[in-house]
Amino acid sequence: MDTYSEIAALNADYWLRVDQRRDLPVAELYVEDGQFTAGAMALAGRPAIAEFFLHRDREQLASGRRTRHLHVNLDVDPISAERIVCRSTVMVFAGVGDPPLEAAGPSTIADVEDVCVRRPGEPWRFESRRLTPVFVGAGAASFVRS
Repeated sequence: MDTYSEIAALNADYWLRVDQRRDLPVAELYVEDGQFTAGAMALAGRPAIAEFFLHRDREQLASGRRTRHLHVNLDVDPISAERIVCRSTVMVFAGVGDPPLEAAGPSTIADVEDVCVRRPGEPWRFESRRLTPVFVGAGAASFVRS
């Protein structure tokens, strides 16, 4: 698999874990000291990222909230054989209840900038992931509204 395909697969795996595969920890896709920033929220280190997604999953299960993150326009800019800067766009759809939910516009559209690294013997992982909200609508998470 070429580098672009590997990074595209990493992104697809990330959003699948966020939305549907709670049995696969999102934090595993970050390096140990990885950073995740989304709007006003900034997390540093795999443990903090893991805690955020565990809390998010518990809240969503309790409330019945469902999300789908659609990522598009992936641009991969290699810095070296082991380090890449990626840019993409993510659209978030959110609702509460059992599917099928009534469709509305996206709750958030954000620019995404990632630094991905590949350490010896390991797959590509996120060193940092920054989501910058461009549009927010009904159902957007509070941290992207700030």
